[in-house]
Amino acid sequence: LKAAERSAPIPHTILISNMGLGGLTALLGSMHLSMNFQGIKPDELHERPVFVIQGGWKDEYVALWRGVRQNQEKAYPDGLPSFVPDLVWLSVDQENGFPHRIQYRKRIPGRTVSQPILTLDYLDVVLNEPLSAQEFEFKEPDRPTPIDRTEELIKQFVPQSK
Repeated sequence: LKAAERSAPIPHTILISNMGLGGLTALLGSMHLSMNFQGIKPDELHERPVFVIQGGWKDEYVALWRGVRQNQEKAYPDGLPSFVPDLVWLSVDQENGFPHRIQYRKRIPGRTVSQPILTLDYLDVVLNEPLSAQEFEFKEPDRPTPIDRTEELIKQFVPQSK
């Protein structure tokens, strides 16, 4: 996460795509750059001791949704749209720091509580297990030889001259 913080600023479109792509490392790095985390609470998750850490969007990211940026097609002046979480709760293993649960939450209007809208659980995780080199051997599948149709496909996107 510290490496992500030291890197060059990342455009918000890339950060948003990282929320769903790039694996767990990219997801956590994106959260680290775009959210403020506070309050560590000890808890248990499936009989494992964890710390639950709550995060919320940094002001500049909320401002993007509120239409503060120029050329914003659709603004949400009252806050984030219903499909964007307000909070994230990370349940981090107290022993090894692995995030066993990432829970996106939405505040309930007019109340001081939130409810989960998406939960990612990483429960059957084994860390630092030795892997044999055979795990990484490429075995060519039994299938016909691929046909390169690149040029044909490119021509479909190139305007035809009249």
